[in-house]
Amino acid sequence: MEQETLALADSLHTLWEANPKKRKLLGLDWGEKRLGLSVSDRLGIIASPLTILTLKQVPPSPKRPSKVARSFKATATKKEAEETKRRIAAANRAALVRIVRSEDPLAVVVGLPVNMDGSLGFQARKVLAFAEDLKAALSLPLIFQDERWSSAAVERLFIDADATRAQRLKRVDKAASAYMLQAVLDYLNKPRVNEG
Repeated sequence: MEQETLALADSLHTLWEANPKKRKLLGLDWGEKRLGLSVSDRLGIIASPLTILTLKQVPPSPKRPSKVARSFKATATKKEAEETKRRIAAANRAALVRIVRSEDPLAVVVGLPVNMDGSLGFQARKVLAFAEDLKAALSLPLIFQDERWSSAAVERLFIDADATRAQRLKRVDKAASAYMLQAVLDYLNKPRVNEG
């Protein structure tokens, strides 16, 4: 894992240094209900919150369906349910792709919620599956950044600033994305030690 991290770090530096148009980096904090988005400046110094994309959800099935719902139960097949999920996922992906393309980034930095021991858990695997789908839609490099503390750190900052729960809920996802993206920018701006 450490060698993979070093290889990723080298490729990130190479990508950033070969950026003649000084395109921005875009940060993405994945959630099942919302995606927090942030963007860097063209110099790669500061990350700023951009927006929150609230994802469309598959409507839950009622626990106790009405008589009308029970009468149509035979028509609500598993295939139709899968088609509905696919359509909603496609609509969410299209909305995200529009936002990303409007920013014209060099790459997308995706927050990866690794476990405390550094292993990939259930949520990290969901993010990786989402990222694979996103990469095919965008044709942009994706960079994964450990974000296990970003939401908690930002939540603490909002609490210290006496933000109400409603205010925190509105802002935490995009602020966590900016926090995570800032870590990448700080890394990119650290002087590199030449080995040789």
